This record gives sequence, C-alpha cells and structure tokens, in this order.
Amino acid sequence: MCASATPEIAPTKRHRLLGVAGTPGFWVFPWEGDFAARACEVRIQAFGATAREAVDALRAAVRQHRKQFPQEHSRPTTPTSNPVPLRSESHLRYAVMVSLELQAHGFWKRAWMFGNIAREHLASGQRARR
Repeated sequence: MCASATPEIAPTKRHRLLGVAGTPGFWVFPWEGDFAARACEVRIQAFGATAREAVDALRAAVRQHRKQFPQEHSRPTTPTSNPVPLRSESHLRYAVMVSLELQAHGFWKRAWMFGNIAREHLASGQRARR
C-alpha cells in the first residue's frame, strides 16, 4: 500500500474505463516518471511505465474489486411502476365497435351512436363486476 497519487497539473480529463461493466470513470496522469490511473467512483489506483500499462492495470484491479465487492445496482431491481394492465375483451370489443362506426358513418352523421356504444360498454362493465 502506498500514498495516493494526485495529478500535478489541473484539470485532468475524465475518461471511461472500457471493458468493465458500467464503464466507470478514471483519470490518468504522469506520476514520478511513470503514469498513474485512478478510478473516480472507488479508491483504486494503478501505476505503469506507460499510460496504457497503467490503464490496463487499473482495469484488472477494478474487475478484481467488483468480484470481491459486488455493486448494489448490478443486481436486478424490482420495477418502480406498476405494469399497464392488459385490455379486457370488453374494452377491445368497444374499441372495434367505435372504429367500425367511424369508418361506416363518420363522426357527425351518427354522433348519437357513439353515446349508445359507450352506454352499452359501461353497462357490460357493471354486469361483469357483479
């Protein structure tokens, strides 16, 4: 274990660590003649002679860390909203009747018919609840 490396020049660009689930962020910067790569979300850092070696070492360290300490959000979660209920057969029948009436007569010629269809649909729903 050694002291945390900090970038000597600011600002340091934040990169995405590809090849790791969730593509966590990291910084890479020169450190004491070599390079340091440091994760943003967790306290992990790795060193290498080149920036690529430091990033590869960080990738391996993050994978090992995630095996030992699984993340909470990687587990399946329960849905936060209720699923939309499927339309019952009576609702589908109602939609078909309205559609057929619109196609056959238009809205303005027999507008009163839509009231009849709606009343029939509501009455069938009340009968089904009993």
